[in-house]
Amino acid sequence: MLGHTLQVEGSAYLPVDADGIPLGPLHEVAGTPFDLASPRLLRECVRAADEQIRLAGGYDHCWALSGRRHGPLRRAARLAAPAESRVMEVWTTAPGVQVYTANQLDGSLADGTGRTLERHGAVCLETQHFPDAPNRTAYPSAVLRPGATAHRRTEFRFPHLGRTRTSSADRPSS
Repeated sequence: MLGHTLQVEGSAYLPVDADGIPLGPLHEVAGTPFDLASPRLLRECVRAADEQIRLAGGYDHCWALSGRRHGPLRRAARLAAPAESRVMEVWTTAPGVQVYTANQLDGSLADGTGRTLERHGAVCLETQHFPDAPNRTAYPSAVLRPGATAHRRTEFRFPHLGRTRTSSADRPSS
């Protein structure tokens, strides 16, 4: 993933403490390694001299999405592997996207094929509500009342292949 470029449609992110818990208010991304309004090489981002990058060992942060909606969905992120001509776009109804750059992997684990899982060997884009939202009244509510149903939709689009994969979450409360 270090050779991939990432663009995130968010003008603010949630800084975290050493345990990965959001500190509270959103911080503007302008002028920081979190400014992914234009595609940036992940290698440069996860090695940036920034306290938040140091604490997490890379990205393990939630961006507040600010992109323009196209119907119910808005584009959250665009990940590209230029060397392989691969592109993935993430579209969602969720208010945030968590970007995780496999900061905790150290080569001691292997995948199902026996390939070792190395630090910064992968990137995850997880659409979601803001972490710790139930404890932060300034965040969009993540509360689901008894009898209610939550609706969220995320699409993973692969424009280079002409394909879309949809993930919908309809969760009745328990």
